[in-house]
Amino acid sequence: MDPKKKKKLTLLAILGGVLVLLLAAGIATYSYLAKNVYGAEGVVEEYLGALKDGNAEKAVELLPAGDGLDTVLINNEVYQAAENRISEYRITGFDGANGGVVTADVTRAGSTAEHTIRVVKDGRQNLLFPKWKIEDDLMDWSVTLDIPENSYRPQEMTVNGVTVALPEFKDDGGLQTVDLAVLPGDYRIEPIAGSKFINYGENETVEVELDSPQQIISYWPKLSDAADEALKTEMTAWLDSCLASTKLVNPGCLNNVPDMQYPERYRNIKWSLASGPSIDPVAGTTALDETFGFLATDIKITLNCEVNRGGNGKWEPFEESDTFTEFAEAKIDGDKLELIFE
Repeated sequence: MDPKKKKKLTLLAILGGVLVLLLAAGIATYSYLAKNVYGAEGVVEEYLGALKDGNAEKAVELLPAGDGLDTVLINNEVYQAAENRISEYRITGFDGANGGVVTADVTRAGSTAEHTIRVVKDGRQNLLFPKWKIEDDLMDWSVTLDIPENSYRPQEMTVNGVTVALPEFKDDGGLQTVDLAVLPGDYRIEPIAGSKFINYGENETVEVELDSPQQIISYWPKLSDAADEALKTEMTAWLDSCLASTKLVNPGCLNNVPDMQYPERYRNIKWSLASGPSIDPVAGTTALDETFGFLATDIKITLNCEVNRGGNGKWEPFEESDTFTEFAEAKIDGDKLELIFE
């Protein structure tokens, strides 16, 4: 073969080999970048890392809250104070069928479990590489608060030691509800602030797993200890007003003696409260309505007067005591309590 032609063919072969090597290297580089830099695993790793670091705001950028959820608890202050957040994670695989599913071993609260996170392609990045996004949302990771219908509406709640303003409640068949999005971890929820006569229970901890179902927390308004004291005060005031009478007949009062024989034979009538009233405890009773019933017991009323027994004009001292039990109702109006008698 002509030496020039042979040299040319050799050069072409070398160039061809170089091109093949470059093409192979390019394919390998693309594959590596597509999997390790721009792959679906990358966005999931970024998301799990945000959960581990307590970066709720970054996490919700990668996985937006679902429709109808309020994100008042998705902030770094609340989430970083949550106990048992994700402590470790390891991406274990990717299945590209039907969009894609990334599997990962995730450790929370000392327990490790495999979880699957759905992903889908969402356009391209850097012209060549597919862009991925997490398809799951926070709909399954919400805490629903149920507040029964009553005259008082809580305005804020304290979670993980952080006080946040509650969003507007929506009516759901007579219950006032609000759906709050949360991320995996333990949430310490303090009792919702009540009013003078109403409280909303004890501290509660809600444990949210990576794939927890929706959880419902119901706060039922209950009467506080202050209601017992207020009832006693109001009942005593009502009795005092009745006992100020100088008559035997006092409609609507306990010291009412309409059937006394020969009422004209009694004079200088004085009523007094010898003991009581005692209030059967109402603290802890559910206060779903503005009004509630209660029982006042051990009400001992004494009558002192003079009596003309024989109608002969001879007046003698007279004293008599009776003990009563009275059922009544009360109405809560803000920080006031009003008695209701039939």
